Amino acid sequence: MKKIVITIVLLAAIVVLIVVVEYFSTYVFPWHRESAIKATIEIGGLSKLPYDLNNLEIEKYGGMFTRQFIIKFHSSKEEIQNWINKSKRLKSATPKSNGLKKTYEIYPGENGTFGGKVEIQGNDVLIDMSSS
Repeated sequence: MKKIVITIVLLAAIVVLIVVVEYFSTYVFPWHRESAIKATIEIGGLSKLPYDLNNLEIEKYGGMFTRQFIIKFHSSKEEIQNWINKSKRLKSATPKSNGLKKTYEIYPGENGTFGGKVEIQGNDVLIDMSSS
């Protein structure tokens, strides 16, 4: 009987931990990575991410009614330029330039979402998109 109670308490603790990490942390579980990337691309009217990217990082913020996705990656300048040229909302936009950093503002986003920005500095890309 004591082993059953310990097992139930342990399972409950694991479930609580998963819920806390899922809804209250910036961590994106491996099984949510593709959907986070897809949502970010759809919000921003962007093309699929370059194939030769490195150091991919994905963060999420928000709650039940809002979501913010931040994607960072490193790629070759040629692949980044190719990605810009294929992206519906970037290809004809004029970025703001601040020294070596180019910032593309995408407001509003696609389908009535809030939108966000794409920052490119050298071979590093940061995508920050939000929906509500």
